[in-house]
Amino acid sequence: EAEGKKVTFVSVGKKAAQAFRRSGKLRSQYNDIMGTFQMFNAREISQDITHQFVSGESDQVDLVYGKFHSVAVQRPEVEELLPIKPVEGGEEAAEAKEGVTGAYIYEPEPEEIMEVLLPLYLNVQVYHAMVEVSASEHAARMTAMDNATNACKDMIDELTQLYNKARQAAITGELMDIVGGAEALKG
Repeated sequence: EAEGKKVTFVSVGKKAAQAFRRSGKLRSQYNDIMGTFQMFNAREISQDITHQFVSGESDQVDLVYGKFHSVAVQRPEVEELLPIKPVEGGEEAAEAKEGVTGAYIYEPEPEEIMEVLLPLYLNVQVYHAMVEVSASEHAARMTAMDNATNACKDMIDELTQLYNKARQAAITGELMDIVGGAEALKG
């Protein structure tokens, strides 16, 4: 938007949909799929964004998700999905290999191969993002549960100490009463 481009969002999950709905830029949403997501969910999403790109509704498609780095670290990640950029130095490397190994004749044509591979590539990229988000979510839940368990253990220790002090005070009070009664009988 800062560059004067129109931005729309395709959200996966309820939280993202809520955030983007308020901005008024939510194009489509996929709710309730992260609990039991499968590859066909990724295929549906990738077909949607591919159609949006091919039809000219979008000039660029970025995938934004929470990438899992470790149990303690999950960071936002932005990957440009479409248009696919050629690999830098890829042609030179291919030409260098051709000189050594000879020229190849590809069948079917590269365009036909790309027609098959491109949707598969997009499916895998979307599915990969979904797996990363799921791993990040599980790690965050695990960390939260671990923190809650530790807090409960600390609370149990404090309450046990409090109970023991109260019990000790009650025992001491009863002993004082017994000793006081015995002294009164003696004297």
